[in-house]
Amino acid sequence: MRIQTPLFGEIEIEEKQIVTFSHGIPGFEEETEYVFLPLDDSQFVIMQSVRSALYFIVVNPFPIYVDYHFEIPRAELTQLQLESEKDVVVYNIVVLRDELEESTVNMQAPLIVNIRSMKGKQIVLNQFQVKQPLFPNGIHVTNG
Repeated sequence: MRIQTPLFGEIEIEEKQIVTFSHGIPGFEEETEYVFLPLDDSQFVIMQSVRSALYFIVVNPFPIYVDYHFEIPRAELTQLQLESEKDVVVYNIVVLRDELEESTVNMQAPLIVNIRSMKGKQIVLNQFQVKQPLFPNGIHVTNG
């Protein structure tokens, strides 16, 4: 299947790559199918809608915030058909700013993906902040 993306142009994806968010994500309920596309050699991933130009920049939160731990509520475990923690991938939505050090990551509403069933859901965790610094230890630039 071919899809049009704002960042990569027209690309070919396979149906088995599509993650279904049965109720969309808050604010974008009409968009229910996404594909996750790595962004070069970075830690960032593009969560691209299969049906429109909508996309989000997401990141695996655990390398950034090593103390980020939570339990997935039982209702979401059932909805996502999660049986093993090995089937779970967690992403958080990033908001990039012109001044990169001002960029944030939404730690309050992680995206939970079951990579076996290819079902996803954004859950809300009240113990975390919506706008956490994306670079809590500052930006480190190295010459490579």
